[in-house]
Amino acid sequence: MRTPLLTALLFSATAAHAQQSIVVNGSFEDPKLGQPWAVRPTIPGWRTVSGPGPEIQTGNVGWSPLDGAQHVELDSNAPSSIAQDLNTRPGGVYELSLSFSPRPGIPDNRIGVYWNGQQLAVLDMNGAGTKGTTWKRFTYRVSATSASTELRFEDLGVKNGVGGLIDDVRVISQDSSGVPDSGVPDSGVPGTQAAAEQLWLENQSNTPITTKMVLEQGKPYRLTLQGTYSMWSGFAGQGKRSSKPEPTPMFPSAKGENKQVGLDPEFMFAWPSGSSLDKSTEPAPRKSALIEVSLDGGKTWKHPTTQDAFNAEHKYTYELTGEGNALQVRNIDKPVGDNYGRVQISVQPGT
Repeated sequence: MRTPLLTALLFSATAAHAQQSIVVNGSFEDPKLGQPWAVRPTIPGWRTVSGPGPEIQTGNVGWSPLDGAQHVELDSNAPSSIAQDLNTRPGGVYELSLSFSPRPGIPDNRIGVYWNGQQLAVLDMNGAGTKGTTWKRFTYRVSATSASTELRFEDLGVKNGVGGLIDDVRVISQDSSGVPDSGVPDSGVPGTQAAAEQLWLENQSNTPITTKMVLEQGKPYRLTLQGTYSMWSGFAGQGKRSSKPEPTPMFPSAKGENKQVGLDPEFMFAWPSGSSLDKSTEPAPRKSALIEVSLDGGKTWKHPTTQDAFNAEHKYTYELTGEGNALQVRNIDKPVGDNYGRVQISVQPGT
């Protein structure tokens, strides 16, 4: 009579073990500080790649960590980079996640996330006008190509001794071990699951971008679009029916000034005062079809269909069927001279 209970307990223990993070000191609780903050040239589990090292901060510094009693700031006395070599399985699939917050009151907060030497993302948030931490969770699906994989974070902001904060870094195996697939799209970095390909759509251009991957005739593929951008030169004021614009693009353009944004791949959520969008009584967010795809070599174009609702991560997934051509993606907004912000594109075989 005890067998079902024992089986359930064993499964629960197995699943819990499988979900343990392989990151050492991911919440930066070691060493435990006796003061509000301290710059350390090295901390347990992590090595300093460049700069003077991270600044460990406690809740007594004036704002709160997300997990535990401490977090780190990478622009300590100067921009720094930290890394950890993880014990991984070649071909193993992992979920990398971390929490990021701008330093309260500081506009420039940029941190690069790197997996196995390749950049996954640039986290960029504006902390101007904030008095406390505003943590946001970022998640990526990655895979390993060897028994040791480097995870690295680097401050990419200006050299001013203040910058973005990170906490609760986790890398959890997603291999078949009783743990369900998280549904997080592949990152597109070489060495990721299912031969995903990553591209960037620069919204300062109407030129289509094309995948190297050929989408085979009749086969399913998954397209993921993520990012925020603007098709206006700025926000002199907020539109009557507009939501609040976000301070900067999720993925900034390399050229020009990156200011407030109100669009993502699927929705217009904010627009400036005086925009023709205020002529409609429809509230924000509104559907947008400015990003189009072509599956037939550029002969026909359309905005893909998704079931995803508007979300704070500005990430949307689309199911496509290959037609024997590379996938092409473009932005049809004109003119593009006042645009800024990029959209991250990930394409991988579907199921």
